[in-house]
Amino acid sequence: AYSPVAAGQVGIGALISGHPLVGFSAIAAVMAATTALALPAIVILTVFPATFGYWRVGPASANLSLADVTLALGFIAALPYAPWRAPALRRMLRIAAVYAAMLSISVVFHPSQRATIEVLHRLFLVVCAVSVGAAVTNLGRIATSLRIFVAAAALVAGAAVVDALTHWPSHSQLPRPAYPWGIHKNAAGFLIACALVLLIVAQNELKVSRTLRAPILLLLFAGLIACQSRGSGVTLILVLLLWSFTSDRARISPLTIAGALVVVIVTVVSVNALFAADERASQFNSLNSRITTYDATMALWKDSKLTGLGLKYWREPALARSLAFGEPHNLVVSALGETGIIGLVALAYLVAATGKLARSRRETMATVALLLIVAKAVDSMLGIFWVAGTLTLPFLIVGIALGRQADRAAVDPRTTAPHALANTQS
Repeated sequence: AYSPVAAGQVGIGALISGHPLVGFSAIAAVMAATTALALPAIVILTVFPATFGYWRVGPASANLSLADVTLALGFIAALPYAPWRAPALRRMLRIAAVYAAMLSISVVFHPSQRATIEVLHRLFLVVCAVSVGAAVTNLGRIATSLRIFVAAAALVAGAAVVDALTHWPSHSQLPRPAYPWGIHKNAAGFLIACALVLLIVAQNELKVSRTLRAPILLLLFAGLIACQSRGSGVTLILVLLLWSFTSDRARISPLTIAGALVVVIVTVVSVNALFAADERASQFNSLNSRITTYDATMALWKDSKLTGLGLKYWREPALARSLAFGEPHNLVVSALGETGIIGLVALAYLVAATGKLARSRRETMATVALLLIVAKAVDSMLGIFWVAGTLTLPFLIVGIALGRQADRAAVDPRTTAPHALANTQS
């Protein structure tokens, strides 16, 4: 009975003696997996605040973020609790599989270890996040998970305000963009915007009192403004407009309207400042660096329109010099550059099919899931789509919505025996 354990100990001992870093990494992985299995609920709930975890962990070659590692552990913990037989969850997993299969066409034409790993990484982000979200619903921890995320967003927003005020240049009318605890302003801004959407659209799901809700909203709006993430500000306004126009019962409070107006004003002022910098011919500002990368990518794409240049092509030494600024911060340009027309169609399918699956569920969390998927796509027109954390959160909410459908199907009197229904309700 102890032979596998003994064999594992001998193996890890051999690794430590010959390759200390690999050996200790193996020990850390075993300990983390054991924790995920021993304390599943805690590990699963930790995935939500860990979406802000952009700090790098582990060996530099792996380049893993804390958000990646926590999502992997959360998936291990979620395995016994996710409703794997639920039709909606299976359909979402099929959507992810079809996307990965279409993406693999580019890998066939542009094979590399980097490209193969990237396909697996994208599949990992979607499948793990959806599975963890579905497990949260199955465990009855929806309100807890959302509260934890909003609380984390409020803390980051507070840190952003402090960072902006304490580093305000004396010669500038505006403070510099905040990088709370080293988190990139665009990542922090987007996740804070997601927290605002949750607090506004899904306030009944969070079960936060009105007395507490108002100051949290104010803090989140202030944090978003401090980050000066133009894409996140525009995205938030568009998503709230979409919700207000498509929901029959949508009621936006005066506080929400005031906050949205402030975000619009600050976004406009920030954009004007950006163009002022552009007039000073600063080739390294965010606008000119994006344009330079877009032009370089599209020029290279013309030679391989159907399958692109290969996943993570900007890391190829032969292309790095011509691209100058690396990965394009645009969803469409990046997809065309990496995987060509086939990859762009695959990405459109993933976003549209996921949105359609969420839209077919007529309840609050499904609405939030649809809004956040749209938000991620819109925000990525000025940013990067495939990033753990900002991509993880929308698919976590998709998983919650799909898990809720499975939960309702389990107690549907049309498909459940009377005695089973009574047991479930009790």
